[in-house]
Amino acid sequence: MDLIHYVASNRLFPCLYFVFSRDGCEEKAKELANTADYLSSREKEAIRVTIRRKLQETGLTANDIPRYGVWQRQWLRGIGVHHAGLLPLVREITEN
Repeated sequence: MDLIHYVASNRLFPCLYFVFSRDGCEEKAKELANTADYLSSREKEAIRVTIRRKLQETGLTANDIPRYGVWQRQWLRGIGVHHAGLLPLVREITEN
């Protein structure tokens, strides 16, 4: 996590941090979300708009997405996971 803290303190975002397992990726994101928040209130609102738009485009609701609450909390802190085991919508929101 020292690398991420260095990136944050030097405002070197966006940043990709590779973890070579799905579970490890999700665990690191969870750990980071418990200790950091990288977004301003304006940026958080932009994320909320993106989430609403993507859900509308796909016709899905938050209830249709396993672990939606976890993903939303992380997105609203500027953190996202991206791996092959995710629904395409989750990856798309992370990419935006």
